[in-house]
Amino acid sequence: MKTILEIENKIKELDLLYKKIRDGKRTSELTVKEFETVVDISKQSESLNEELYEMFNTNAITILDGINSVRILDDGKEKFMAVLSDEYGALMHYKRITDDQYNSFV
Repeated sequence: MKTILEIENKIKELDLLYKKIRDGKRTSELTVKEFETVVDISKQSESLNEELYEMFNTNAITILDGINSVRILDDGKEKFMAVLSDEYGALMHYKRITDDQYNSFV
């Protein structure tokens, strides 16, 4: 299983590649190859974001239910707190937390 840090780094890599290819060009100005690459990058990013969501949805400890769920996760390297929207089921945001913060939640 990938760590959140590995997923983040891959998303950043893809984002840089995406920006380099687009470089201010409109979609109609892209070559067929560039367009296919941009579509592939978008699909990969979406897939990685789904992996993040799954990690927080299935492996994390829920500490608060309501409009949003706050989930705490230790991915093996670092500890994170995430907010997931119960209404839409979306990962709204997440941040790294310290061991002390983690221990105060669990």
